[in-house]
Amino acid sequence: MKMFIKDKKGFTLIELLAVIVILAILVMVAIPAVTRYLNAARQGTFVDNAKSAISAVRNDVIINGYTKSTYTLSDINDLLERKLNTSPFNSAYTTGSYIQVTQTENPANSGEYVYTYSMCLADDGGHGFELTAENELDESDIKMSGVSCSST
Repeated sequence: MKMFIKDKKGFTLIELLAVIVILAILVMVAIPAVTRYLNAARQGTFVDNAKSAISAVRNDVIINGYTKSTYTLSDINDLLERKLNTSPFNSAYTTGSYIQVTQTENPANSGEYVYTYSMCLADDGGHGFELTAENELDESDIKMSGVSCSST
């Protein structure tokens, strides 16, 4: 009587199914985390774009003086090396985006002026924010939808 020795090569169907189920669970957990991470990165880039736009306008006011009160998106792009054409959310910035500069005389020191910067930056996807007073921008300022800019 011959004895057959069974060579066990490969995986059984149950083992393969178990691996597939485990991988599916890992993917279901990872996708929302990656999506949140990408969204936070896009918001951070949006804020960085806004900060560079305000910086460029400040530099223009310092170098050329107070020559205009409203900088349109086109004016801002003329001042920037890296133009604001497409937002990090892959939508074009709206042409209604602007930075408004207000010049007031410093009451403590006559002849000296104080400049206040207001901004509205939005894209065609509705992402953006309105900044009505000069303060620090961060990712929490970004509204995920429903932002529209209109120059006043």
